[in-house]
Amino acid sequence: MVQGKKAFKERFFVLWRHPNLVSGDYTLFWYESETDQVPKGHQALPVGMYSVNMPKSRRKGYDFCFRIDMKNTGDAEGRKFILAARSDDPQGEEKMKIWKDSLAKIE
Repeated sequence: MVQGKKAFKERFFVLWRHPNLVSGDYTLFWYESETDQVPKGHQALPVGMYSVNMPKSRRKGYDFCFRIDMKNTGDAEGRKFILAARSDDPQGEEKMKIWKDSLAKIE
């Protein structure tokens, strides 16, 4: 195992914003399986507190991948998420691009 690199864990993500809001903060929820009702974790994505970038290095076997970098705050170090799409859906890559672009527009 290469030190400092973690293997991807398969998770199911939901990018959510309250339906009554036209703009504002999103929350990223993740689940261990498609059928889970309770998220394994979540991360608030306040407007202006994160950036969406390409990973520093290409991930073998993951053609479409992006990174969400949370900004450092006075009480916490910024968190980093690396997300990669894998789908049997023929439109999966296009859907992932739309998802990434929606994040980039509000950062």
